[in-house]
Amino acid sequence: MNSAIKHQLPGSEAHQESLSLQPVTEHQWFAHIEAFTKQHHQPLPVHLAGKTLRAVNVLSTQLAGKLVFKLWFTPQSRPISEQDHQWLTSADQEKMTFRNETIPVYQWGAGPTVLVVHGWGGHSGQFRQLAQSLVTQGYRVISFDAPGHGLATGKTTNAEEICDIIQLLYQREQPIGIISHSIGGLSSHRAMNTGTDVKFHVVLNTPMSLSHIVQGFKHQLSLPTEVIDQLKQRMERKFNPGFWSEYDLRQQHYHAAQLYCYDRKDHQVPIAVASELQQRPNTRTIITDSLGHNKTVRDDDVIQQVVAFVRENSQ
Repeated sequence: MNSAIKHQLPGSEAHQESLSLQPVTEHQWFAHIEAFTKQHHQPLPVHLAGKTLRAVNVLSTQLAGKLVFKLWFTPQSRPISEQDHQWLTSADQEKMTFRNETIPVYQWGAGPTVLVVHGWGGHSGQFRQLAQSLVTQGYRVISFDAPGHGLATGKTTNAEEICDIIQLLYQREQPIGIISHSIGGLSSHRAMNTGTDVKFHVVLNTPMSLSHIVQGFKHQLSLPTEVIDQLKQRMERKFNPGFWSEYDLRQQHYHAAQLYCYDRKDHQVPIAVASELQQRPNTRTIITDSLGHNKTVRDDDVIQQVVAFVRENSQ
């Protein structure tokens, strides 16, 4: 694959281009997310779900909020290809019990350990090519399928559960770094902010914050503000009122080297996220032009850059 990688460097033309998209305040961010989401066509299941929830809201906002809360925590897992399945079965595999669910933990190779974390609706097999490259370079790769994902049991999960699994595996396996995709990056970020001490963090196509995901969710389903307010209130009761800041890439309390990768054709995460993150110290950013949200984890050029970054920051 040729992803047409462009490195975002301060002062470069590409940097100025994406910086011009960067909202300054949270209100501007929300406006930007609304415009960004509305310019992309939503698949039929999303359209139908939104239509159903809007109809329920006419009868009862509380009931609509209850339904959207359930939908929020229910991943729609992707099918596992034969090649990915073969890769998963080649691993040293352990079945770990986590809150009454059985989740598989996979291990390949030997050497310094790198933990890989999939995104919402994803699975460990998505990292097949990247994991193979790391193993070839002398690393041990571990990964897991979160509840309701891949080969794990269960139908629901949330970012906090994924964070807890990351922390459990960190205590047991002591990885030197984490590579995460999409929402998995927010869970990894929170784990690192609360004491998961690693040398590097590779973040692929991760939204800026959980609150931004909720805002995008609102516009994807064309939901009224009162229904989203119900969702937020229920989430705050489930976790705590201040948990939003715990899942925000802008709230950083660790010093690990960071590599961010975002794509201009990603219909889920705006490229403007890259502009704000790349201004941090000890940070590199890769911008791709044609991979969308999910192909980054399999792209040859991106994998080459990630492996080089891992080697550089393993010492």
